[in-house]
Amino acid sequence: SAIYYASEAGVDQAKEHDGQFEWKEVNIQNGRRLHATDLDREGFQLIHHISNVQDYYPPPSDLRKQKNCREPSEIIHNDYTANSARKRLRDTLPQESFDKQRFAIVNLWRSIAGTVQTNPLAFIDSQSINVGNDIISVKRVAKDRIGEIQMSLYNSQHQWYYFPLLTAEEVLIFKTFDSDSAVNQFTLHTALGAVGDSSVPRESIEIRAFVFF
Repeated sequence: SAIYYASEAGVDQAKEHDGQFEWKEVNIQNGRRLHATDLDREGFQLIHHISNVQDYYPPPSDLRKQKNCREPSEIIHNDYTANSARKRLRDTLPQESFDKQRFAIVNLWRSIAGTVQTNPLAFIDSQSINVGNDIISVKRVAKDRIGEIQMSLYNSQHQWYYFPLLTAEEVLIFKTFDSDSAVNQFTLHTALGAVGDSSVPRESIEIRAFVFF
């Protein structure tokens, strides 16, 4: 068993996670060489998008100086289980009923400070995952809530991809839950801590959205 402890603020407060973890060497391919990917198949997509937002840090707080942000997670994980995704939906929209409607949770991730030089995101192609054998549910402990995420067991058949030197005009989209079991439901991902120029800290923003069909 394992417990994932969510960080509260910045790399100086990175937390250890309970559990037995093993280091494995894997081949990570350049995702830019892939043909068009699909959220319902591989689980992730790279798109081009120019944002009109000039400053993601609202005044008067200077969040950069406060380090009020989270460190990149180097644990291979998916943000939700089937149970925690449905609970998140109920908690967010308690007055609505979606019991019979298909819904998904989609993450949008982008750089907010130029080209990503370090800690790029990496994904396992969901087609190479044996959901019944490769994924385990793990308690997620945060300051204000206890939830549940998924972690990965090692499988030599996993196909890994990352997108080097992601620019501020590129967005990674990946699906962390889908109530339809006929398509990809989960996308395992992580940050690559040993890749890139560590002298240029990564600044990024992630948005999670409910999608209804």
